[in-house]
Amino acid sequence: MNLHFRPRQLLASWTKWSYAYQPLDPAQKQIRLLELEPGGYHDPLLARLLLVSLDDMPVYNTISYLWGDPSKTSKLLISGTRLSVPVNTALALRRMRLDDTVRVVWIDAVCINQKDIHERGQQVSIMGDIYRRSVGNLIHLTDDQVMGERAIRLASQIDKEARAETNEWKEFHSMARTKDGNGKISFREQRQDLDYEALWFLMRIPWFRWLEYTAQLANTSGVIESSGRNCLRILASWADPVLDGYHFLKASREYFHILLANARAFERSEPRDGVFAVLGILEEPIGIVPDYTKSVQALSQETTRLVLQKVNHLSALDTIKHEEDLGNGCSWAYPLDRLDDPAVQPYPHITSGLAASRGLAPPTKLDEDSGDADTIVLEGFKTDNVFSTTPVCTADTFDGHFSFRHWLYHAAIKLGDHIETERETLAKLAEAITEGHLREGDLATVEDMDAVTAYLSALMRSQGMLEPTTMDQEYNQSLYDLYNEVGSHCDFTYVRWRLLFRTTSGRIGLGPKVARLGDIVVVVRGGDYPSLLRSLGEEYQYIGAAYMHDIMRGEAVAEAQVKGLEEQEFVVR
Repeated sequence: MNLHFRPRQLLASWTKWSYAYQPLDPAQKQIRLLELEPGGYHDPLLARLLLVSLDDMPVYNTISYLWGDPSKTSKLLISGTRLSVPVNTALALRRMRLDDTVRVVWIDAVCINQKDIHERGQQVSIMGDIYRRSVGNLIHLTDDQVMGERAIRLASQIDKEARAETNEWKEFHSMARTKDGNGKISFREQRQDLDYEALWFLMRIPWFRWLEYTAQLANTSGVIESSGRNCLRILASWADPVLDGYHFLKASREYFHILLANARAFERSEPRDGVFAVLGILEEPIGIVPDYTKSVQALSQETTRLVLQKVNHLSALDTIKHEEDLGNGCSWAYPLDRLDDPAVQPYPHITSGLAASRGLAPPTKLDEDSGDADTIVLEGFKTDNVFSTTPVCTADTFDGHFSFRHWLYHAAIKLGDHIETERETLAKLAEAITEGHLREGDLATVEDMDAVTAYLSALMRSQGMLEPTTMDQEYNQSLYDLYNEVGSHCDFTYVRWRLLFRTTSGRIGLGPKVARLGDIVVVVRGGDYPSLLRSLGEEYQYIGAAYMHDIMRGEAVAEAQVKGLEEQEFVVR
């Protein structure tokens, strides 16, 4: 049969029937495989579905790709009847089929009956086995053949150079990580011999360490903000063969919350897959069964509570970032229905050497069943109240040196009285905007913080900066150089998409962008960072983790204990 020939009776069948799935037997670990007929790119997609048991060790490839908009569909002809599939599924199959022989693949949108929520749950529960037992995973990144080939050539060029510089990646760990395991960045002059258009194209693909380490690539215009770069960084942290991060994460169920937080960067058409799709990475069950009949909110709360109980620590809450005022909804659960956008989300906290709850016993209430699925109980001390806040430091504000200086200047004025002469307040501000860290992730020294304080002092002296037309150009340039010098050591990125606040006791903190006057600062058991809570009468809402000068090493706990204060219970809804 000439597979490039389109007989009339074949084309007519596109409109006659709709494919009916045959049921699977979960007891036999059955899955469906797609036997994809050979053909050219523009030929109709012809295939048949096979029911097989994973225990029989079938030979097949899995396909990974970006689903895209599931409402946009194309047609796949299976054994003479048609099946509507997402357009991106059809594009992936067209690229993955062979010209001259049958190819057997597993692809989720076709091999799982998407209308049967019980089957979806059962198949997702064995997804890890489906991928592990395949002979290989085929990845469809783009249907743009020309740009795809350019991107592959660029990736091969970068990989070749990186291998030469890192001794086949064997020395990458020592080059790109501090002794505490935090990331370094290599500052070099920007390359002129690379296909940056292909790099930008590749990083715009939402599917996706050298790029993270080498600033000459990572800081290329547009690339640093791309969702693809963020996904690439996460995939590297899961599967890096040098750091062995993938095995580290899946070896311990206590790190499930890290996987969950990272997974929020990946696009998905089904919010619940933000949990269910991660389960296959774990080597041992964690106690969550894929169930698509469960509401997104119920799954979100159940998952967050389970993680808190298994970890018995509040680090699982550090990644919760509210985008707006909370209303009456649950404030402490992972927002499964919202993706993390690297352009509008703050950088993650780094906790090495810090523990605001130092001196407190481990939590005892996280494992209790209060009978109320909407609340959790935290134990600790109220230490302060938010007295004033600055505007949020947006991405546009942060990325422009003049706009960032302008924001810092007004932040300093708002947070301190007679700020021009208050070096102590500037020192508190210096630590808050950097979270006391160097760019490499290590804790900054007194000398490092003195340098940031000196920059802020110079900034306060340059009041003419508010009027660019009358600014002293020579002084402005020296201020710019000072900013660059300090910024090459201390990390200002923590302030991005967050705000500064001052408490009634005069402390300065860096907190979530939704923080506001009247929020309370608490240090609770299991919290590396202070938490901001908002009163709801007898209950509270969880606003987010904060960084506060002078209480990051247990000082507030020690002070409360000296005063003989008793711990409180905070019921958080």
